[in-house]
Amino acid sequence: MDNVSRLNWLQEQHAMLDRKIDNLTKHTVTHTEDVADLKKKRLQYRDEIAKLQKLIYEHTHEVIPYDE
Repeated sequence: MDNVSRLNWLQEQHAMLDRKIDNLTKHTVTHTEDVADLKKKRLQYRDEIAKLQKLIYEHTHEVIPYDE
């Protein structure tokens, strides 16, 4: 899987976890441990998303050193 595909997948998973956490906290009696686990996973996705976005940006905006 290339970086862009991985980034898209991670963003979809992050959004899915957001919705799942919202539904659990709004509509049911939640188990704090379950929500904490989901939030931890969401944070891991967010961290990996940030790393991939930086990597993709750096790859597409490579700096070419100019000799003066």
